[in-house]
Amino acid sequence: MRKTDKADSVLSPIAGRWQVPMFLLGLSVFAAGMGKMAVEHQPRTFAEELSMARKLREGGALPRASAFLMHLLNEKNREPLQRATLHLELAEVIHQAEFSIEVHDPRNVEAVILNTDAALRYGAELDASNWAALGDAYRWSDQVEAATTAYETALSLRSRRPDRLHRAIAELMANQESPSREDVVVHIDAILGDESASPNNYLWAVEQRIAAHLDRGDPAAAMHIVTTAKSRLVGTEFLPVVSFSEALTLREAGLRDEAVDLLKSLREEWGVRDELWARAGHLLGKMELEDARPQSALTYFEDVLKSFQSGRVHEMCQLGRAESLAQLERFEEALGVFRMVRDVFRSPRTRPAIDRDEVRLRLTRTCDELSQNNRWALSVAYLETALDMVDPEDTSLRIWYLSRLATSLKELGERRQRDRDTAGKIAAREYRQYFERAAKVCFELAQLTFSEDQTSAEWVEKAATYLGQAGQTERMIKTLHP
Repeated sequence: MRKTDKADSVLSPIAGRWQVPMFLLGLSVFAAGMGKMAVEHQPRTFAEELSMARKLREGGALPRASAFLMHLLNEKNREPLQRATLHLELAEVIHQAEFSIEVHDPRNVEAVILNTDAALRYGAELDASNWAALGDAYRWSDQVEAATTAYETALSLRSRRPDRLHRAIAELMANQESPSREDVVVHIDAILGDESASPNNYLWAVEQRIAAHLDRGDPAAAMHIVTTAKSRLVGTEFLPVVSFSEALTLREAGLRDEAVDLLKSLREEWGVRDELWARAGHLLGKMELEDARPQSALTYFEDVLKSFQSGRVHEMCQLGRAESLAQLERFEEALGVFRMVRDVFRSPRTRPAIDRDEVRLRLTRTCDELSQNNRWALSVAYLETALDMVDPEDTSLRIWYLSRLATSLKELGERRQRDRDTAGKIAAREYRQYFERAAKVCFELAQLTFSEDQTSAEWVEKAATYLGQAGQTERMIKTLHP
């Protein structure tokens, strides 16, 4: 647990969540109440003060609860255990404010941790809910090990919601570079075996287990999970979610017609354009692509995209839309969509719904197809976009793509050079630009292969050659004789 001298005077930044005017209103109301108390000379016991704060929190008056607790903490001569209790209560108030939102205020997250630290220093004994709240704060601040430890401690203290904690730990583990499948499965199975698990967490565990079986090529084991889940959820509103997993399993088992029929019937029954409806639409579109029906697939993807402007299913359907357009040979449109998909990986999010390498390979395959059809300019554009999907740390793969890009740009420059007599000045300007771009790529390759003297020198020589072909004689000479 982290210690800090600031913990004694931690001020809750919770006001920022509701904006300053509401926080000030809370403070003014609180001040008026305190003024009334002072006039009436009715001092309250600590238990009564704590009860007031908890009633405010339970009633959802979180800015007022925060202000009241900070006032109590600022009073001198507080006993250590009272301070411990107040710090814990303030941490709970701030945690409650952050729990139901997706984007967390770093100040509030830090305040949960600092107030919990202060409570421990003053002698508090944390219960399961306190450890779970601390785990959430660590998770929101990307402190994975600390979050996992806090959650596991909450589980050891018999948390009232073990399914939530098992899911949180499993997700933290799965997000690591080399997750232990066995460790993750332990937590997933704990949720599956918990009769009190919430439907949301139970269905999440069902989907995770089914996905693992299907990844291993075991649809029979996946169907066993489906059957168990359907039995548990029969007669509830959550059954359609299991039916979606059943369709996935049928598809992997080779029963594609049955899977399509089930998905179509479910979409008709749901009628509501919720996420499950969208996921079914994505899966139908994906199956249409697999069956070489890109126009039908495009219809499904675009239908979902009309209702979902962001989120995981949006990302998946954008990728499906790009591939459908490419299969329809609408390559310019497809490239624009592929670039939107690429931009998903440039956002602060760390876990997009789509796989970076899958996008890169699809772009590369389309690049190959365009090259074979002598559509060199568009092929280069696809290749450059594929290069954007290469991990910057993967030097070998970057060298492979860059060397191919240099060759493609050179080829394009030579073709434009041959066309200059018939196409005039525009073609002449274009071919020089392509050779310049090829030279720039070669310089980058020279840097990447700097430890291999001969290879690096060869790339520098090629760069000089391309500069010469671009008509930049002075730069060519400086490159060869720096």
